Amino acid sequence: MEPRTPPAKASTPTAAPDTVPRSKHVSGPLFHTGDLTHGRTAVLQDLQHIPVVSLEYFKDAILPPLLPKINIASIRKSLVKSSVLTEDGRWKKFSVEPRHDSRTEPVVFESLKSIFDGIVSEVSDVLQRSSTLRLVERPSATPLSHRNNSSRPDAYLLLRKKKSISINPTGQRHSWDDIPVSFEFKKSPSEDDRVNNEQKIIWSLHSIMRDDPCRRSAFGVTIENTEVRLWFTCRALTVVSHRFDFFKDVDTLIHLFCSLAFANEVELGWDPTIERVLVGDQIQYDISFRSTEGPPTVYRTVEIISDFGADALRGRGTRIFKAYKKKESAPTEKDYVVIKDAWRDSDRMREDLILEKIFEAIAETQPNKVDDARQYFLTVLQAEDVMVDNETDNTLRLLHGKDIPDGSPLHDVTAEKEPSQRSHTSSVGNIPSAPLQLMRRNLPAVKSGDVHHKQHFRIVFSELGEPIFDLKKLDGVLQTLGDGLKGLEYMHIAGWVHRDVSAGNVLRCNGRGKITDLEYAKSLTSSSESHDVRTGTADFMACEVEGQTYLCLLDRSVKGKSNLEAPLEDTPPPFRFNPLHDLESWWWVLTWVLYYHVDSHTEVLPPRHHDVYRWLFPGVTLQPGRTRFDALQTRLRRDTSPKSFHSTIGWANNMRIKLLECYHTAEQSSEVDYKKPTLESTEEFFDSLKAARDMVTEDVTLVPSHIIKKRNADLALANDVGQIVSKRSRQ
Repeated sequence: MEPRTPPAKASTPTAAPDTVPRSKHVSGPLFHTGDLTHGRTAVLQDLQHIPVVSLEYFKDAILPPLLPKINIASIRKSLVKSSVLTEDGRWKKFSVEPRHDSRTEPVVFESLKSIFDGIVSEVSDVLQRSSTLRLVERPSATPLSHRNNSSRPDAYLLLRKKKSISINPTGQRHSWDDIPVSFEFKKSPSEDDRVNNEQKIIWSLHSIMRDDPCRRSAFGVTIENTEVRLWFTCRALTVVSHRFDFFKDVDTLIHLFCSLAFANEVELGWDPTIERVLVGDQIQYDISFRSTEGPPTVYRTVEIISDFGADALRGRGTRIFKAYKKKESAPTEKDYVVIKDAWRDSDRMREDLILEKIFEAIAETQPNKVDDARQYFLTVLQAEDVMVDNETDNTLRLLHGKDIPDGSPLHDVTAEKEPSQRSHTSSVGNIPSAPLQLMRRNLPAVKSGDVHHKQHFRIVFSELGEPIFDLKKLDGVLQTLGDGLKGLEYMHIAGWVHRDVSAGNVLRCNGRGKITDLEYAKSLTSSSESHDVRTGTADFMACEVEGQTYLCLLDRSVKGKSNLEAPLEDTPPPFRFNPLHDLESWWWVLTWVLYYHVDSHTEVLPPRHHDVYRWLFPGVTLQPGRTRFDALQTRLRRDTSPKSFHSTIGWANNMRIKLLECYHTAEQSSEVDYKKPTLESTEEFFDSLKAARDMVTEDVTLVPSHIIKKRNADLALANDVGQIVSKRSRQ
């Protein structure tokens, strides 16, 4: 039975306030081309600005604590005796500042290794143990990476006891899996060199966090002439320290090397609850879950289903694994599960708890429908907040419980120049999107509450599913959207909104559509304000959410004019997310499928196909107030798509028209009453999706239009080459 019963409550709930949405440049296609220039630009544009903190804060809250027996003054005296330092407190290997040294940059900063080794030697004598890390300068080769990270830092600290696994050992190449700290050097203290250093160090930090599922944080060091800056990143923030002069402030350099070189792996950012293993010739991961009794439950992965959520330095860092519970016998198909590893906002409920709240709300409004509702959501087998060393794993803990000080200035790292032209490998499971548009911003200093800390969690789901963007049959897409819409309707009737509908959050599992990723789901009766800035692809965001305003709110003195055409006499109500916005996102998902793809029988793309897609899906936009409302109000064109799509486009137009009518009805007054319009629009969506599916033949196979475009270009090139060869053979 379809869930069509309205809620019993008579009044319309008031949604809690929301904040301005933001889309990620790393979700755009230029990042996923694999071009290193585009990749670095996207990362920097997403980061935009980072807090600058004092050296004392960095040492106190970010660097691993010094071991009890380490005394900086004693180490300094020992370094004088061993001739690492001169009697007057200068580094013996640096006779002049790097900018005045005529030797090449790598040769000049090679002297830093002798300083590091000298400090490590003295501390090792005190502690009677070797260091955790060693300094590698002037690496002869780019460190190995699972994602083809072709950048090579000027130096890095490397684990002595490596955690990496070599499938095909290649000489003495090191691996990014064993590097917690990277360095970038410049002899000159010029602004251009400073910018180049920071762009490269940020890319190294990004690469570590993106490539390695075992990381929680990473460190970096940049040096321009004698000025040193310290860098740190985790899922909540990236920070840089104030500069210090390592010629004059020798104690801070000693502290830095002592802190990092003798830290344990957890302090250096590794997660002890996930271990890299070699299975056959493939690298997999053993993920441990706590057990109330006995040893931990261990799941072994068989593949990474999706990791594009880890592409941004700040954010949830979501990775999805296919896995099975380790046991003596080999796994069968029924043993496979899905593990979601992510970092939610610390003040948010975990997704499995949100799901239970939704079911509780459904039980209140439709007590006989709970079991039916469950089939449109994923089944949770196990869930937990990750614990490291018996403490909750969150980003505030990575700062030793000491938040970024109020008033910390912000440093702009937005890309203006590109540091390289090499390549990197794209992430897995990303939703295809549109081009990237760049824009700089200036923000004030950090205020209390600006940093939204993250909590590390994992959930095991029983179902393996394919997201909408991976489905190959149009009728399968329509059925999946129809099924998933039932789950969305159950949420709306229960007084909840999803707020993150996309082509990646609607899955097809064993022939049934399900809705997932409920981390941003919210009760409409919640009185708490949302601090979070919504992130993700812009392609599926409702226009009103993009613009943070009601676009169909009528001026009662000028009948029929929207707020785009005439100012309101009264103060408009504060913007709130409501169920119609979820439905609009649902419509954008269907529209994206119809205009991103053509059918497999298409030999030549219809005229203006690409132009219409770009108009509907312009990609990342950071300009305040800009929306796609014109596109939403315009009839979808059929002449730019294959004939096999025409009937579905017609039904999509019906959905669009009904949605706009419902927006206008809901926004007739400042009350914004969306209850009845939501039910009407949902009814139209159900009917249109069913009718569209009934008119689609089973042989409509979806192919991304760019594949057809590339195929035709390759054929044209081959034809041109053939003509040239033929012409030459006749001469």
